[in-house]
Amino acid sequence: TEYSVRTALAILEEGSMLIVPVDPEITEAHAPNIEGTDKIYSQYGIGLVIIFLPIAVVGKTLSLLTPLDQRIIIDFLLSFYNVPFALLGLWFFRVILIRLGASESRANTTVVLLGVATAFWKYAVTDFSEVTQIAFLLGALNAILSDNPSKWRKVSLWCALLVAMKLVYIVLLPLLAVYAWLEVSGHDTRRRITALLDFAMTLVPMGLLLATANHLRFGSPFETGYGSEATSFAWEFFRRDWFDYLFSTQRGILPFNPILLAAIPGWFAFPRRHRRFAVLCLSLILVWFLVMCFWKSLQGGLTWGNRLLVPILPLVLLPIAFLQVKIRATRFGLWGIAGLSILVHVT
Repeated sequence: TEYSVRTALAILEEGSMLIVPVDPEITEAHAPNIEGTDKIYSQYGIGLVIIFLPIAVVGKTLSLLTPLDQRIIIDFLLSFYNVPFALLGLWFFRVILIRLGASESRANTTVVLLGVATAFWKYAVTDFSEVTQIAFLLGALNAILSDNPSKWRKVSLWCALLVAMKLVYIVLLPLLAVYAWLEVSGHDTRRRITALLDFAMTLVPMGLLLATANHLRFGSPFETGYGSEATSFAWEFFRRDWFDYLFSTQRGILPFNPILLAAIPGWFAFPRRHRRFAVLCLSLILVWFLVMCFWKSLQGGLTWGNRLLVPILPLVLLPIAFLQVKIRATRFGLWGIAGLSILVHVT
């Protein structure tokens, strides 16, 4: 957050994206050197900077009208920035469930479980961007389920916003492209190509924009600001993290979100006519989990659970809306684990 706030302020005050390093010791070891200055460019997505710009403008304006320092006002406003994105994400989640065939009562219950029984609760009121990423990802999936013939243009828009927030989301784009191709029935190649072109409509310009920004800042369209950290993906990190990312009480997605265990049987009750969408969701979950495991970042500690895995929480929880709970023991078990999950997050 601090990198993005400093970048937003630098744009407003100096007309530049160069900032004083937040942590010089770490930055000097990894960030690309910028000739003629000790400042750096933020390695984080420009999407967050764009979101923070109006907040910075309001903060600076209010600081002129009050005795408060602008950073006190800006940081206060930032503590609320995720709330509208959280509401948008929950709304998309509900619409997705209903489009998949869930009843309104089941959809509403599942939305509540996502909101208060998972780490979504914690990250909706922090300045981390994971909940914003969730809103954009669910926006794309909601568009996929639409009957609109131009829906892949909307998917493209949401995916472009997602990539602007975090470049690593490009690993999910091939899965969506394959889905766009296979979704067209028969062998209508023309319609399939049209779907792919629609999917590229906003993504390609966003890619060119990001490449241009990288070239202007670093002299290369392929340099994002991470420097040597950009290649920090290795088998040794996967061996170190895959088990902990599932079960560790410091970094595991399941100990911090026990309700996800109850969702597992729901995959077998997923509506038959939407099985292809279920495969897409499972593929997104698996690819994202593997990529995060291969990265050297060690989540846990100061973050609530594993921040890297928060974006896939709605996808993992999705099938709980289709869980069969006719047996009393099943109902007790479901509400018991739901109660435990709520207790984990509200205490």
